Amino acid sequence: MYCSIVKRHSWLFWAFLLVLVTGAVLYGPAELAQHSTAADEPVSFLSHPLEGWKFMLTAARERPGAVAGTPAEARRIALRTFDDGTLRPTRVDLLWLPDRRVRLRTLQGNRELTTKSQLLWKVTGHRGQDGPNVTVGLIDLATGRVIYDGRLAAE
Repeated sequence: MYCSIVKRHSWLFWAFLLVLVTGAVLYGPAELAQHSTAADEPVSFLSHPLEGWKFMLTAARERPGAVAGTPAEARRIALRTFDDGTLRPTRVDLLWLPDRRVRLRTLQGNRELTTKSQLLWKVTGHRGQDGPNVTVGLIDLATGRVIYDGRLAAE
């Protein structure tokens, strides 16, 4: 005699499971993208969860051969490039720029830049001991090239 141990689940269970799986598939990459990028990231991943998927696909495509593929590599480039004794880089944060434009608070004031890349490291720092934190540069994730140097920008 065969006895079934598996109970049948109600439609409510299956509806709940469907919502749970759909939410994880839709918002999982958005949550990961939000935690991988700067706090002042121009894209709100939780409001636009498909941007999380775009971020993940672009990062998966660019990161394997990237010169500045990790925060440690980007920090090394930032310190080598920007630390001149007066200007001190304090952190690097990843930016996702789907439209390749970013608004920055720089040494010269607020500035909007257009880039050729969608994934960049934003280098923030300060001049002197008590200077305000500002963007001192941008580093391309794929090439490791400095694409914006705030010290050289026109005043």
